[in-house]
Amino acid sequence: MPFFKEFLEIYQNSLKKGQNFIDPDFKPDLFSLIEKENSVRQENWSDFVWGRPKEFLEGKYHIFGSDQTEGGLMTSFRHRHFVDENAQEKNIDIDDIVQGELGDCYFLSSLSSLAENPIRIRNLFISKRINENSGIFCVNICHEGEWRAVYIDDYFPIHKDCSGLCFSKSKQGDNELWVPILEKAWAKLYGNYEKIEAGLTRDVLRDLTGAPTKVVWSDDPNLWIELLNGEAKDYIMTAGAIDAEQMKKVKMHEGMVVGHAYSLISVAEVLGYRLIKLRNPWGKGEWKGAWSDEDPIWAKISEEEKKAIGYNLEDDGCFFMDLDDFSQIYGDVQICMVEDENKYDSIKLRSTKKKGVYVEVDVLKDGDYCFTVLQPSIRKINLPSYDYGKSTIIVAKRNNDDLLFIDAKQIVHRENFVYCHGMKKGKYVIYCKVNYEGIEEGSFVLSSYGDDNVKFNIIPKEQNFLEKVYHSKAIKSNNAYEVFPNEGYGYYCFENKEEKLSKRRITINKLEGLRLKNKISNELKDNSFEIYVPGGSREIVIFRVEGKTFNVDLKEEQI
Repeated sequence: MPFFKEFLEIYQNSLKKGQNFIDPDFKPDLFSLIEKENSVRQENWSDFVWGRPKEFLEGKYHIFGSDQTEGGLMTSFRHRHFVDENAQEKNIDIDDIVQGELGDCYFLSSLSSLAENPIRIRNLFISKRINENSGIFCVNICHEGEWRAVYIDDYFPIHKDCSGLCFSKSKQGDNELWVPILEKAWAKLYGNYEKIEAGLTRDVLRDLTGAPTKVVWSDDPNLWIELLNGEAKDYIMTAGAIDAEQMKKVKMHEGMVVGHAYSLISVAEVLGYRLIKLRNPWGKGEWKGAWSDEDPIWAKISEEEKKAIGYNLEDDGCFFMDLDDFSQIYGDVQICMVEDENKYDSIKLRSTKKKGVYVEVDVLKDGDYCFTVLQPSIRKINLPSYDYGKSTIIVAKRNNDDLLFIDAKQIVHRENFVYCHGMKKGKYVIYCKVNYEGIEEGSFVLSSYGDDNVKFNIIPKEQNFLEKVYHSKAIKSNNAYEVFPNEGYGYYCFENKEEKLSKRRITINKLEGLRLKNKISNELKDNSFEIYVPGGSREIVIFRVEGKTFNVDLKEEQI
């Protein structure tokens, strides 16, 4: 794992020399707080100072709770995480998290959702215990698609009077540090705390799990089914409240924070009511409408059922809401499809607007695998013109000289993934490309998340890749012409059922929203071209989808 060896050397040297570590890459100074001088936050945070836990806490402090003994690192390694086999996860709780003076509710609501299964939080930590003689912590983060160790010193932003942490903290008391440690590591990756204000929970969930994260819009007719599926599979879920203008149109929205990220804790159907439990990362501030804590409607629910779904009267930021109200107040749900036993592999690639990359994938075990193209975060690229471009991923299985279509997707989004269920052991080819916005070429990461590890190997251009892949798709279809907007391509299939060679002239009468992809586009004369179809075979013409609407009219004649 990148930077792990470096962390170990720093840790051991600190103990040997008896000097606490000070991070030269994220110094306890002004520019680890703010993006640049005279920023909006500089005035607001001018009274903040940096302090080590022993300087602003009374008594012993811990990473996860008071049951942790002092000592060094955990030393057992499993997959990408250090795992403490005898750990007590009871000290990690969704209610631990309280937002401070940093606008990173998206990050903290993600942590809260992750903490529903405490081992997921604990497994992010390489250093699981406090060692006051080293002054260093280390965590795992899948940053920009690649798992790496992120180490930080133990200086945190505190109030000038040493009254406590300025940013996130534990509700159980400042003496538990796992929340501010993760927040500081996230800030280090992007250069400073100000840089991590405002964002999307799906980016955090992807980076803290390596798992694909999908968006389900609140007006999706399958929303409840998606939520039940996420609950059943123990997926991590968050929800984003609509903005101020939209909220004005909602009749009842008392207690809600506009444009705010909430943890979606659970869903349940009780006496025919479809209820959703949410949490405000502030640790306070709750919905006041139907099914709020003191709503008389709870009298219909037995004490046993209340306990089963986690109902309480505390002002802890947790509350219930029915699906109808939820769909009006929240714009979307982010569902992180985490599978705790899945394996992760990645490879860093480069692409231009005109040239994609071909990667051979060796799948070593039958199973389900998700392949993702991940573009660099806008937060990371300091170019005003940079934005996420259209990315393409096509997965095909080698079958002697043929390539059999498995799945494909084209989308304008940072994260583009295809979930390939029931893959068989063998060789596959993945074609991926990013049409960047604001830059001519750049890097991205291709990753696998599935039942076992895979092997990636960059290969030269696979000749006639699209023709072979869509030929395999055409064989399974009775349609001579098909377009797949979500894949970015379509085809026109010319079949020769005779035994002898067939020569044909194809005239294009209409071509809307599509462009000829293969070499035929260079052979057009008067909107027509010639093809040769051997007896008993098919020839494929590939189209690239370039519009939201498309139409094609081809005239075919023997020559």
